Amino acid sequence: MIQFKTLLRVGVAVSVATFGLAAQAVDLTISIPSCSSYSLINNVLTCSTGGGSPSASCSLTPVDPSVAIGTSITLTASCSNMAGPVTYTFGGCNSATTNTCLVKAPSALPAASVPISVTAADGTNNISKNSLVSFYDPGAGGGGGPIPKTCADGTSTVVGAQLSALDGTTDSVNINNNQTAIFPFVVPPVAQGAQIKITHFQTNDTTNSTPRTAYISQTPCDMPPSTGIRGSFPSVQWMFGFGGNTVLTAIVDGGNTVVVGKGGTTTPHMNVGDTWYLMFQNRDGSNRPSCTGNCLGNVSVKAQPGS
Repeated sequence: MIQFKTLLRVGVAVSVATFGLAAQAVDLTISIPSCSSYSLINNVLTCSTGGGSPSASCSLTPVDPSVAIGTSITLTASCSNMAGPVTYTFGGCNSATTNTCLVKAPSALPAASVPISVTAADGTNNISKNSLVSFYDPGAGGGGGPIPKTCADGTSTVVGAQLSALDGTTDSVNINNNQTAIFPFVVPPVAQGAQIKITHFQTNDTTNSTPRTAYISQTPCDMPPSTGIRGSFPSVQWMFGFGGNTVLTAIVDGGNTVVVGKGGTTTPHMNVGDTWYLMFQNRDGSNRPSCTGNCLGNVSVKAQPGS
């Protein structure tokens, strides 16, 4: 976009009066081949090009978040390649600043999801974005229970933050060979058939990558050894002492069991509102300690829509 400040009708009275001629007004024509259209506002000629310049765009993040009752979340609108100063108009917020929207969850359920909208305008572009904030009760549903200080195998527990929003935020704890890392999370109100991808990130080098074993259950410290038998179980082992980046995909379909299929595939079936626990230990494939230093258990959990 190119701007020129000019007068399309130019008075030349001063210059011609020098020669004793009458003042006249003439038409001034400006032709620029690269312009696809022109506009004149307050004597500013704006040339709009048909291509070659980045188009304006906006985003609203996070998108479709889930929020525990009694908490709040801030959504942020951001734009790029806008033609001038941007004004933001929000809808559905408890309060808003220049480009942020604060949504407060109710103190109790039931509560409907809240649609959020924002329109960004700069005098030329007018871009709208939408999101949806849903609420859930982290204390409701199946599963749950207090996390003991020591598991039945004698390891002490190190509890990570509750992965309640399932928004992909990474939470980490340090554990040694005599500890178990436990990350509780509550299944948010996602659509039937939605997937929850649970990702473990390898830490340290390939020789000392820890933790190497992982379990999932609706009961804390429930860590049964792998049997290789197919079927449905209340808890299973899903990392087997080899380390590396590993992904476990659960399906939110109203179930509350973990299915072990062909080739050892592991698929948790979950119900909205239920509590589950991810548990990690520094153990190799022979159940021997795998950590020789200060080891980090690093887990990221996020919900993704199913097909």
